[in-house]
Amino acid sequence: DYIASRDKSVKDLLTIYRDYWRKGLLNKDENFDEEFKGNLLSLFIESNKKHRFTDVAINNETLPIVFEDYIDSKKMYTVGFDKTGKFYDLLVWKTNEVKQYEVELMGELVRVDVYWMGNFVSLGWTSYARLEQRYPGGWATKEALYAVSKGYDRRSESFKVNYLKHEAQHFQDYQQFPSLKSYDLEYRGKLVELYYGDKELYERLYYFIDNAKYDKSNSHPFANYCVISDMSQKIFGQEMVVDKSRWGSLDKLEIQQAAKDIYQLTTLKLSQKTGSEHFIGEAAKCGGYR
Repeated sequence: DYIASRDKSVKDLLTIYRDYWRKGLLNKDENFDEEFKGNLLSLFIESNKKHRFTDVAINNETLPIVFEDYIDSKKMYTVGFDKTGKFYDLLVWKTNEVKQYEVELMGELVRVDVYWMGNFVSLGWTSYARLEQRYPGGWATKEALYAVSKGYDRRSESFKVNYLKHEAQHFQDYQQFPSLKSYDLEYRGKLVELYYGDKELYERLYYFIDNAKYDKSNSHPFANYCVISDMSQKIFGQEMVVDKSRWGSLDKLEIQQAAKDIYQLTTLKLSQKTGSEHFIGEAAKCGGYR
């Protein structure tokens, strides 16, 4: 019921995305981007003839602008026309509620606007692939943070630390270190989680271990790998400790302090860099704590 259960005004758009995701997921070694964009262009050209929604010439180069004009004409919101991992993604919702938060980050106070998003038409391909049992919780831009309303108990540590502090760190890094790559940003956000984590600290640490992979093309698993690798070096003097019992035997304060020390060292190194240099991934391994 993926199409039938959603807003009928964007049925044709959803169908194109669903078919593209399904095809790509079932044929993982093939790329269907050009076919997908061709279908999208055909939809926009025909739609614009019937109910004009853009004055921009519709072609491959203008596709991001035309896409946003199309969603805007439906009185909906979107993050824009872009990729998440392998696929072009589709995040579209109907309501925004904005609230300002003051977030402490390593002794600094950061003020951010959080847009609480509701009434989603689509939560993207990762949600589709997981039968909507899991989905993106939110993200940061240079202007504000965005959170999926149904995804959080706003009183929980999961929201206050794993979402709010993590994304506020991205927001701050966008201002201070605009050349950071996505895995650099995730690396620093995850260190912040470990420093401020309390009741969920070990659970979060184990999640990073279970979802770590040395693959620079996928920011989160790569950042998980680098965080665990650098924390292992700092605490155990070893390259990559994945034995959870060893981490579980540590006092929380030891984990938190190690995360803070590494974070502060990365900040110092970044402040000494110039141009478009980034942080992790520059050495044979991660290049973080070492």
